[in-house]
Amino acid sequence: MLVLSRKKGQSIIIREDIEVKILDIKGGYVSVGITAPQDVNVFRLELLEQIQKETGRTVQKGRNLSNLKRTVSQRVAD
Repeated sequence: MLVLSRKKGQSIIIREDIEVKILDIKGGYVSVGITAPQDVNVFRLELLEQIQKETGRTVQKGRNLSNLKRTVSQRVAD
C-alpha cells in the first residue's frame, strides 16, 4: 500500500487517465473527487461490501466488476 499526504486542492494521478483530487477537509472528513474514464469502475468499499452481502457474491481484487456494476446500477434505480 502506498501512503501519501495531500492538502486541499492537491491530486494523485493513477495511470495517465485517473485523477484523485482532495476537494475539502473539514473535521475528520475528506471530500475526494475522482476523474476516470467511464469504463473504469469506482465503488465505495462499504457499498461494494453491502451488495456482496445481499447477493451472496464476492468480488476479488483484479476481477472484472461489470456484473457487480450492473447489480449496483439496478439497486440505485430501485
